[in-house]
Amino acid sequence: MSDSKELCHKAMAHESKKNTKYIVDISNSNINTLVIGDGNIIRNILPSQQKAGTSAAPIAANQNGESRGKKRQKQSKIRFPQRKFGRASRTVVKEDNEYVNVERPVPPNSSDDVEKGIFTILNLLHPLRDSGKRQEFNNVAENLLLENQENLTLNILITLEKSVVESYHNKIEKAEEMVNKALEILEKSKVKAIDATSYLYLVTMAHIHLTGFYRRQNKHGKAEEAINIGYQNSTGLNSRFLKALLFYEKASNSTKYISSIPNGPARNEHFASAKDLMEQCITVSTDLDNNGGIYIRKHHFCHLKLALMALNCRTHAARGQIPSAECIKEATNCLKEVDKKYAAQISEGQQIQFLIAKADLSFRQQNYQVAQDNCKHALALAEKCGFRLEISGIEDRLADIATLIDKKESMDLEFHLSEEGHADSLSSSTSPSKKNSPYSTSSEMDIE
Repeated sequence: MSDSKELCHKAMAHESKKNTKYIVDISNSNINTLVIGDGNIIRNILPSQQKAGTSAAPIAANQNGESRGKKRQKQSKIRFPQRKFGRASRTVVKEDNEYVNVERPVPPNSSDDVEKGIFTILNLLHPLRDSGKRQEFNNVAENLLLENQENLTLNILITLEKSVVESYHNKIEKAEEMVNKALEILEKSKVKAIDATSYLYLVTMAHIHLTGFYRRQNKHGKAEEAINIGYQNSTGLNSRFLKALLFYEKASNSTKYISSIPNGPARNEHFASAKDLMEQCITVSTDLDNNGGIYIRKHHFCHLKLALMALNCRTHAARGQIPSAECIKEATNCLKEVDKKYAAQISEGQQIQFLIAKADLSFRQQNYQVAQDNCKHALALAEKCGFRLEISGIEDRLADIATLIDKKESMDLEFHLSEEGHADSLSSSTSPSKKNSPYSTSSEMDIE
């Protein structure tokens, strides 16, 4: 019985010790980081005030109580941060007059790290792309893929850039297919294989490219839809580069549409809107080109597109309309700006656009021979560099210009013969009318 009582007392004593709460005074202790919690779950972290001269770097402990510091890992040549998605936020979206909850990934606050990695790739590829050096472009792209096979961000980025090259070679359907396939991979991989910022960045770029592809196929509705999706995804990022691209594509949508609108208030409204977007793109793109660490030439193209928009010679029907003297002056100033500031930087792709714009200006000034020479130069360069997308537009211009040159030569010959046959008195009825004169304004010419 006594043994039983003794065991009972010992058990009670042990239980008492087990439940005892100890109070530790650490007020005078020098502790860098105090971790309170159990196992691997940290309940709270209380950083102590740093003393002068002491290290501010915290040292964590693993499960065995051993300290572990940061170890520098070997970095690949091109490294993208692989932060995973945070807790998804729920956004209310209206679809078919019903409000539904849609989960969207929440990106990190800053996209600087992702953008730097993307800029590294684009700085290698874009100069080759704009110069029509397709083989060199493909070689660089393939080498990057071989060295970074596990990097999904890089793989998708290069696919998007390859699609643009395909579109330049007038393989627009193939380019569109490449982008849509990349978007499918992005959607499947956004949680496990790619971080939120990279996902939003690439989805935005994909829809920017799709905008151009749809526009070149005259699918204006789909082009507007694509640029709006791109804009929505870009709102979670703080990227001036994407902002410049969005300005450019939205303005380009307007310039393409303007060509089909006759002169009047509606055209003036679209013209003003497109001009404003182009000017915003010029501002952002110029600053990025000078200070942003990225190869970008959108400001060059904007000046050229402003000139082309003012001259309005994109289509056969548009060439039959008459632009205002103010439009001619504005186009002249845009071309002077490009020639003065960017002549040394201009790539083959930009040179083609520059020659087309010069041809359009000469056409509006009725210098048809000069217009023809510039078009022929642009055509030769487009064929040499593989910019097949530009060829049909140049050939259409050449056909109209050739017709006007033939008409002018024929009328000059008639006038000369008439002058010889009626040297004494030249009747006003036999002279060419102003309407039929090759020197008349384009609105008076019948080039339909």
